[in-house]
Amino acid sequence: LIHKLRSKILTDPNSLHHITISLLTPFAAYIPADALGVSGVLSAVAAGLYGGWADPLSMSPQTRMRAWYVWEMFLFWFNGLVFFLLGMQLRAVLGNLHGTMSWPQLFGYAALVGAVTIIARMVWVFPGAYLPRWLSRKIRETEPPLPWQNVFIVSWAGMRGAVTLAAALSIPMLMPDGSAFPGRELVIFLAFGVILITLLLNGLSLPWFIRKMCIRDDGRLDVEEKNARILAARSALLSIEDAAAQMEINDFYIRSILDEYRDRIHALEGNDLTHQSAGARMERYRHLRRAAIRAERETAVQLYRDSIINDDVLRRIQSDIDFEEARLQEK
Repeated sequence: LIHKLRSKILTDPNSLHHITISLLTPFAAYIPADALGVSGVLSAVAAGLYGGWADPLSMSPQTRMRAWYVWEMFLFWFNGLVFFLLGMQLRAVLGNLHGTMSWPQLFGYAALVGAVTIIARMVWVFPGAYLPRWLSRKIRETEPPLPWQNVFIVSWAGMRGAVTLAAALSIPMLMPDGSAFPGRELVIFLAFGVILITLLLNGLSLPWFIRKMCIRDDGRLDVEEKNARILAARSALLSIEDAAAQMEINDFYIRSILDEYRDRIHALEGNDLTHQSAGARMERYRHLRRAAIRAERETAVQLYRDSIINDDVLRRIQSDIDFEEARLQEK
């Protein structure tokens, strides 16, 4: 429903409007659900999941790129803000708790909850990894074997952070009758304790476990990416060929685009190159492209400083150059 409303509202291609609506979407999902007496958090999560599924096709490339950086910036701010709020409340929380519990009791509770959290994740991850394989023959035939060492690393890498703390801080201070919410300070302290334990214990020991268990990258992500790029390039190639045939176009530009996609497919498939030689050739290509991009940028800036172009033209050129360089760095 929220996505349908967004589609009705956003009929113009202005990316700033789209990004603003995307920032307001969690509130648009949370507030009505909370007013109806259902979970506003789950409503916001559901809206986010559906948006992540639908937005890649409904958003323009410019909007998608800008929105990614905006959300990344907000995520960084919110993570810092949560821990800042904890620092503001922690002293008062500790003061109130120390009047009712001793320090050994508080640290003992924190250690106990931290241990339960770590063990509960392991109890969940191992069955979650192996049960689908035992129950589904298709998964066993299509997925490679899953070593227990890899599953252990996933279960051990359960560091807690801003989400845990935000959940604790979201507990209201007062009950509907105006009395203090029971146990709020203890929940906040335990949440902080779990975060600290998992960051220090799991986080610091995780590299050691990875080395001792000889965990190596199996290259599956690279293979998936390569196959996806090949399929996408082939689809683009067929689309261009069909469009050119229908429009009866066979000029230099069409042939150049077709050759570009054929070369891309040829390089990805590695028909005439080993993996090492393909990587070396790609690195040489990147080196030459960086040199060319650097020359373009320096020339554009010099033209601006010589008052041959104005700042609007410079921004347009720099935007294209920056996009090309960012794309080059992500390859």
